[in-house]
Amino acid sequence: MPGNAPVIVFINHWAKQLGGAERSLLDILEYAAPRCRAILVTAEHGLLTEKAALLGVECRVTPCGLRPEGNERERLFQSVFRSWTGCFSFLAYCLSILRAVKTLRPDCIHANVPKSHVTLFMLSILGYRGACFFHMRELFVQGSCAYRIYTWFFPYRRGRIIAISEAVKANLSPRLQSKTTVIYNGVFIADNTKVAVDRPVRFLYLGRVVPWKGVHHLIEAFALFHKNFPFGKATLSLIGDTLYWSSDYREALRRQIGDGTLSGSCFLLPHTDEPQAAFSAHDVFCNASLNEPFGRSIAEAQAAGLPVIAFKGGGVAEIVEQGKTGMLVPYGDITGFADAMSRFIDNTSMMAEMGLLGRKRALELFNREIQVPKIYKEILQCPCAPAYKR
Repeated sequence: MPGNAPVIVFINHWAKQLGGAERSLLDILEYAAPRCRAILVTAEHGLLTEKAALLGVECRVTPCGLRPEGNERERLFQSVFRSWTGCFSFLAYCLSILRAVKTLRPDCIHANVPKSHVTLFMLSILGYRGACFFHMRELFVQGSCAYRIYTWFFPYRRGRIIAISEAVKANLSPRLQSKTTVIYNGVFIADNTKVAVDRPVRFLYLGRVVPWKGVHHLIEAFALFHKNFPFGKATLSLIGDTLYWSSDYREALRRQIGDGTLSGSCFLLPHTDEPQAAFSAHDVFCNASLNEPFGRSIAEAQAAGLPVIAFKGGGVAEIVEQGKTGMLVPYGDITGFADAMSRFIDNTSMMAEMGLLGRKRALELFNREIQVPKIYKEILQCPCAPAYKR
């Protein structure tokens, strides 16, 4: 690392498990670690800190008692700003980080997820005057509490935003959009390509098993599909952990599979550390998220040569080309989703053609080797960050 290397603090509240935001952050840290002094600040120990430490990143854990339950997207800001207990706990957390920041004197602070964004807002209010970088990975409803807080508290003179899709940028206020650059997440591009073969079609969902990801809709669509095709024509694998959510949802999914007599063809499986192996073992990727901001697993599936069926909304249409790399269905159209599944039965040529076009699209737009350096360069160009030789 050069002697004049920048100092960058990366804040990501969660660390126990790796969701899409954490995996994207690890990609950035892997690229940044040899080029700067990278410090990762989290509120808990876990897989994120373990993997970051192996990359040579300094990890600092600052505990925080505020842990909203349920859908954090809807309740995070209310829990921070409308509860005296929540305010006190979060203020103590931010003051602890501010003390560390005064010692570290970073050239820039990168906030990776909404709770990190609120932390950086608070640091600016409490006296931090350095560059502020917000990685926006969420779609907030215009006029909502979150929308207003971002608009009111954003440090306009010292802040910049990277949005992970055009959809994310479009959902920001006009004033924030002027501070925003769209850079898609980068994903791993495997050397091998998927080859479609004649056998029962193996549908796959891989990601967080939580309500807003619509896993229950996938089961519902597969059950409808199953009524029109004899047993043995297809299977559906649902792979992932129920991160930061009640286990009741997972149990409800198990009952849904059993009640629908799908136990022999629909499988609810735990998280895997080998997603590429899962992609290789399946034929078509399915996603039923509500307003997915980007859809990292969708881009990964395309990179692995799988066609995609997904609800159209959010950033998904920026990944999947309708009719070329997959099929997009209006959100909530379960019958339409089931019909899209049925089109892949006994149609390996369409499966192979969509898979190849999807992989080509991933190479051009979502290649980790191209996207991650773009993100790092954008961070260093944040206002107040000095110009370093690259």
